[in-house]
Amino acid sequence: MKIGVILYVETNFLMGIAEGQDPQAEDLLRNTPNSVRLATPSICFVEALTTLEQEEK
Repeated sequence: MKIGVILYVETNFLMGIAEGQDPQAEDLLRNTPNSVRLATPSICFVEALTTLEQEEK
């Protein structure tokens, strides 16, 4: 399969999903076209988890 687009998403995208702030992000995840691949640098996951932990305190 040929990939047409790689979309890099970062911390704000993940935070928007986790906090329910961006309903369009959920739509994108559920309906990502086959020609699009999402990529997230691993540091963004760590940063998002750290931010969520801080917000809980």
